[in-house]
Amino acid sequence: MVVNSVYFLPAVRSGAISINLSNKKLEEAPSDLTKLAGTLEKLTLKNNFIYKFPVEFSALQKLTLLHLGNNKLTAFPATISTLHNLEVLHVHDNDIRDLPESCLGRLIRLKVLNLNGNQIQSIPSDIGFLEHLRFLSVERNKLKSLPNEIAHCVSLEEFHASENELTSLPIGFGYLVKLRKCVIRKNYLQDLPETFGKLVNLKVSVRSAQKNLAANEIRILPTKFHTLSLNELYLENNQLIVERPVRSVQEDEVMTLKELASRACLKELSQTNSLLRRTIQFPIDVFRHYPALREMLSLASKCAMCNSLFLNTWLECVHFIDSRQLMDSQDRKTIPSTAKSKVPVRALLCSYKCFNSQNTKTDAGQLNPTVYYGVAFPASLPASAHSMK
Repeated sequence: MVVNSVYFLPAVRSGAISINLSNKKLEEAPSDLTKLAGTLEKLTLKNNFIYKFPVEFSALQKLTLLHLGNNKLTAFPATISTLHNLEVLHVHDNDIRDLPESCLGRLIRLKVLNLNGNQIQSIPSDIGFLEHLRFLSVERNKLKSLPNEIAHCVSLEEFHASENELTSLPIGFGYLVKLRKCVIRKNYLQDLPETFGKLVNLKVSVRSAQKNLAANEIRILPTKFHTLSLNELYLENNQLIVERPVRSVQEDEVMTLKELASRACLKELSQTNSLLRRTIQFPIDVFRHYPALREMLSLASKCAMCNSLFLNTWLECVHFIDSRQLMDSQDRKTIPSTAKSKVPVRALLCSYKCFNSQNTKTDAGQLNPTVYYGVAFPASLPASAHSMK
């Protein structure tokens, strides 16, 4: 069905700012809409049978909202990329299979992007240009990964990626520090990036019925995860490590020369008046004259026992946190006692010396309160890994 131009006559004459043509059984977006190029700001064409978005629509440069949800698009319309003032874009529930590499980067004012319910397999890297993007939803697609450039969407507050095929998140995901809600249920996530603990504003709405991390393959949560103040946390139907200690034999502790030198360098840099720190002017120019050194030392980790910095993960451990400790203090009161459980959180130790020192007494004469276990994944029980002390 094509809407007759007479239908738009009143709208054209009045210089309409908003047009809603939802549920009109349209197969094409009416070309007469271009007559509103000087005024039209909001265009809603959802719940139709539209299979293309004509190039003529690039004249609609005042558009701030475009809703093409629940139509018959099989490709992302190139015309949309020319609408530089768009702030809200809905193209959910179509049959889009591919997003061209340059389709998003020019929409620099975009704040809301809804791509749910398509057949999309990858997100183009130019999404990193969307510095004003606040809401991104890519649920019910076929995504296997996310681009590292998503970390540049620094205004992102809400992210939905449930029911995809994701096995991991980009290492830079934790730099989305404004993120308040993150729902990634029903994927194949095996780990969350270590930077996840930097999401200090992550809450998740208490009225949300969406189970944020449920139905994945997560075995252990990243370090610092227990420092987040969440309102909700759903981890059912994952493969979380259980607290089941078994005996093990410690291997000989042999460090490479690179590791020893890195630790000495990191120790010097942590001291304000060290000669090395003054020599390379850290952190004033952030190793401007030593890029290789900067890149290498940026990968450093901190020992959970002694707080010393080290380069490579020497001993990956796990400690178990009461799930109620992960909740915001105001929300702990609403959790029934029957819901109490322990969740595994990763801890990194710099040496067996630190690992063994947890059995010694502190200066106050008490044993260290946190117990760290080495991690074992028995081949015969992949879904129920043991911890190993």
